[in-house]
Formats: sequence, structure tokens, C-alpha cells
Amino acid sequence: MKKILLLKHDFKSIGGANVSFFTDSLLRMGLEVYWGYVNTLQMKNEDVFCQGFRISTPPIHTTHTTHTTHTTHTTHDSPLQTLRLPNMDVVWVMSFGFYASFLDKVQMLWIVEQQVQLINSTTALLQLNNKHWLGAFSKQLGFNYPETYITSDTEFLMNLYQQKSNETWIIKPTAGSFGDNVFKLTPNSPNARSIIYAVSSIQYGKYCIFQQYVSEIQKGEKRVIVCDDTVICYYHRSPAQKDFRTNIQQGAVASACELTEQETQLCQRIGRELFQRGAYFVGIDLVYPYVIEVNVLNPGGIGTVQQLTGVDYSDKLISTLLNKLFV
Repeated sequence: MKKILLLKHDFKSIGGANVSFFTDSLLRMGLEVYWGYVNTLQMKNEDVFCQGFRISTPPIHTTHTTHTTHTTHTTHDSPLQTLRLPNMDVVWVMSFGFYASFLDKVQMLWIVEQQVQLINSTTALLQLNNKHWLGAFSKQLGFNYPETYITSDTEFLMNLYQQKSNETWIIKPTAGSFGDNVFKLTPNSPNARSIIYAVSSIQYGKYCIFQQYVSEIQKGEKRVIVCDDTVICYYHRSPAQKDFRTNIQQGAVASACELTEQETQLCQRIGRELFQRGAYFVGIDLVYPYVIEVNVLNPGGIGTVQQLTGVDYSDKLISTLLNKLFV
């Protein structure tokens, strides 16, 4: 029986979250499941440990389709204990917890990775869990990527905004999530200088992404979950009224959708490339032919698709993952 450790910063309210659905699926498959607190990672000599416990009973979901607050109840057949990560067959990283210790955790997980299968690999979590690589790979993989600058130079961005005065731009942190601190700068915006100075700074090493706005996103984007060249599931999300962001946490509206043949083939190409680079479980945000973002740290979508369609794709995802990684 394989032992699988799911690493997360907390397990208090996880109904509708990946960890809840995946725990159900792993238990149904007869695997030994543990939950571990990622912020408790520590090393002794060559060994890496965390605090956690074994899960024996599937979580009980109480989810809502229109809100992001969920509750989950679960039981475990052991008290909080010290778990040795090299004793596991799979360590699945679901969050990194405190950002200040991100590099320490990646380095400890790299040690673990020499003996244990990680989902996703430390290389992917470090190099692909950001927006930097998309522009460099867009021509190779055959997708459009909007004109994008990544810099901490506030004055450069102000000059660029003024020079391209007819353009609309998106400015956001390089490592943000859930649509937080994402701003839309329209031509002649009276708040442009304040926003640019708030999001970027050479003095404090504060990098940001300054990206040409893709107007097609007004009709929404598709989130596509892939494992290698296998498309697992997908759904559409439209911005809320008086907002431009397509994040569910910012009020975007999710709906069922279909993928065109072209969209499917593009997602398969991206998934295949990323799988070879250690990103085995990926979420692609698509406004064909544009790729807006690719998420490799526990991308959401399984719970949303289940709410929309009644189909739980976690078994398909996990069986595909384990077959590709271990067969």
C-alpha cells in the first residue's frame, strides 16, 4: 500500500478544496493517506520531518456554489505526530504556507525528492510557479501571450504607460494569487502613478508584471486541468459585474463549458511540455489563442467542476497521475 502525504498550511476549512476531494479519492483507492503541516517542515541531518496525522475517514463536505467559504469534518486514527517524509511514497505539495520561508521549504523538499516522488517537482514549484516563463515558451508551444514586462523600475513603467497612451494594461504582483492586488490601468487613468508606485519599487526589490490587457477576457476564460497530455476537466469563468478579474474569489461566475479541438490540442502540448519539466498537475487559464496563466501549485477546479456538473474528476486525475508516474 502506497503512503501519500498531502502538505498544506492548515486543514480547518477545506470543503470543496483539492485536499478534501483528493483525500476521498486516495482512500477509495486503498492508499494510506496522511495530512502534514507544511509550516512545520524541519531537518535533522539528512532527514526531513513535519507534524501531521493519518487520515482514515473521508472528509464530509458541506459546500456552496456561490460562496468560497466551506466547511469539512474529518477524523484521523492517530494523534498529531512527527512524520518522516522519506518514509512516504508520494509527497503532494498543496501550499507553501508562510511566504518568508518558501526557499527553505523548497530546499528541504529537494532533499526529500532524491528519495520520494513529489507532486509537483521542486524544479516546477520553483521555476514554473510564476508568470515569468510563459513569454519565453509561447512561440515554441504555439500560443499567444500578451506584451509583458517584469520589472521593479517604477519610472520605466510610468514612461511606458505614457508612451503607449492608447493601451490598457494589467499590473499585478509576480507571485500573487486569487486576483489580489491586480489592477487595470486604462488610458489617462488618474490613479496610474499611485498604482504603479504601490505595486513596484527598485528600492525595495518589488517586482511586478505589467501586461497588455487582453480585451477578449471580458467574455471570460477557461480553466483547464491537465496531467501530461491528458485533459482532466475544465470550466468557464466570467468576470463579475463592474470587475475585470476572472478569479472565483473575486466574484467571477463559473459555468460549464466545452473545449474546441484547437483548445484541447494546445492544452495537451502545454501539459506534455510541463510534465517533462516536473509539473505533473497543472491548471491552464485560457482565452484562446491566448494563455493568460499556468498554475502548478495545487491549481483549483476539481471542486468547481463537481459543483457545476455533479461529476467528481478526482479519481480520473489521481489514477492518471499515479499511472504516469509509477508505471
